[in-house]
Amino acid sequence: DLQRHFGQANQDIEKILTSSEKIGNRGMRIENLDFEAEAPKVAEVKSKNNAKKSRAAKTKAQTKAEVEAKPRARRNGGTDRLAAGE
Repeated sequence: DLQRHFGQANQDIEKILTSSEKIGNRGMRIENLDFEAEAPKVAEVKSKNNAKKSRAAKTKAQTKAEVEAKPRARRNGGTDRLAAGE
């Protein structure tokens, strides 16, 4: 029983060493990635998204300005004329 126990412990240690070696290799590959090559792509996508948001905000502001520029009677369906006694 004792020999079988030591044999199992030895197999467990081998598995641990194999796993730790794989983890170390994966870490090295992650460290060696060239993030600078990806940075321009990410910046380009962010720039496009910001431009879309900016256009949407401008359109919303223009629409609000147009609504405010219309005569008040037209916006209220002519109720101001009735209230004024016209």
